Amino acid sequence: MTTPNEPSQRFIIREAVKEDIPKLAQLHVVTWNATHPKELQKPTYQRREYQWQQVFETSNNNWFCFIIETHNKELIGFAKGLLEKDGTGCLNNLYLLDEYKMQGLGRKLLCTVARRFSIMGVKVMWVVTDPKNSACTFYERFWGIIKPNTEPGIAVYVWRDLQKLITSCNE
Repeated sequence: MTTPNEPSQRFIIREAVKEDIPKLAQLHVVTWNATHPKELQKPTYQRREYQWQQVFETSNNNWFCFIIETHNKELIGFAKGLLEKDGTGCLNNLYLLDEYKMQGLGRKLLCTVARRFSIMGVKVMWVVTDPKNSACTFYERFWGIIKPNTEPGIAVYVWRDLQKLITSCNE
């Protein structure tokens, strides 16, 4: 296992493939549980594996997933995007192992998703999260604007100008 602060540590961001499902399902369980420790109903590996298998069997090209891995092929994070029927892009998931946070890797995943949406012609991206989630600060730091919402326990962040986000990714 690699350590997050190895000086020679290299990370690769690539599109997920069906062969990644076992590792992706395991990563999804670990990161989701770390993000939502007070949730009583925690997802199992079997459930996440089944969900990812279902996603990969979908052939409508309205979703994509990028993974970030270490030089020894250890998955440490992922981000999934969904093209919505209204033409907007939903940042459906963005998870990173805790020990790899605060190194700019979440930003790289966010920017990779934004670039893919832009290539697809999407101008607006949004994400739904728990308002108590530390990700809120992350989204605000990268110009995500909180959308007024009356539903308790839900925060919706919107990027109405993906180009602004993408430009900041290149800085």
